[in-house]
Amino acid sequence: MKKQSSHHPASNFWFGFALGTIAVAAGAYFFGTKEGRKELKKILDFTENFEENIHLVSEEFEHELIEKKNELVENLEQAPQKICQALSHPEEKHTSLHSLLDKIKIFSPSSEKYPKKLFVKEK
Repeated sequence: MKKQSSHHPASNFWFGFALGTIAVAAGAYFFGTKEGRKELKKILDFTENFEENIHLVSEEFEHELIEKKNELVENLEQAPQKICQALSHPEEKHTSLHSLLDKIKIFSPSSEKYPKKLFVKEK
């Protein structure tokens, strides 16, 4: 007995129907309306100059890569100097947790106004 494939002809019909509907709607828009014709003209102008546009984009991309490479090389060359400066002048660095705790201390009530009552017995 042969196994039946899960590929149904009905699904092909609906896929083709949907694709045809989209094609007809796009054609009606691009050829039937003024806005559609303007958009189609823009698309055609873009595709005519596609090779030039790709060339310009690739040149800009290459220029950006060269700039980033130069910045990276410069930072790598300056790294040993910055490390030596940091080691020779140790400064107290505050972490973000330390600064957060300092900010919380500002808003906390002082012990003079509100004495701490940890264990209070009622009489």
